[in-house]
Amino acid sequence: MMNIPLLDLKTPSGAPAPWKDLWQKRNVLLLIGDEECAPCRKVLDAWAGLGDELRSEHAAALAIFPRDPGGVADGIVLLEDPDGRMAEALGARPGTIVAADRYFEIQQCESLHDRDVDEVVRDTLEWIDLAERTCDECGVSTW
Repeated sequence: MMNIPLLDLKTPSGAPAPWKDLWQKRNVLLLIGDEECAPCRKVLDAWAGLGDELRSEHAAALAIFPRDPGGVADGIVLLEDPDGRMAEALGARPGTIVAADRYFEIQQCESLHDRDVDEVVRDTLEWIDLAERTCDECGVSTW
């Protein structure tokens, strides 16, 4: 399995990516976005309404764009990646959602351009739910 790399990315205000605050504490939903992409905007809108569900799954939502697309809701961490390093490192194109466990191990990576956006959002949330219910030592589900 592949892990989300801890690239030196910054928020629009210049703060470093919160990798240390997330590592071993939070599951991660990561959007590799493009500001011209309507499905990417739809994901941001969907995530904006999922605060309680993300908290219950001990999950953080991160959106990586080349530059600030504007209008990103509170609760979603926005990171700028003008060179597309994250997409390149993961072998993913813009318009992809990544679901990873608290150790940043990727559980699922899905393109928003291959399926209905709402289905992809639900599917990646289910992967986060599974990651939250899996034993860290053996990988067996604990439900």
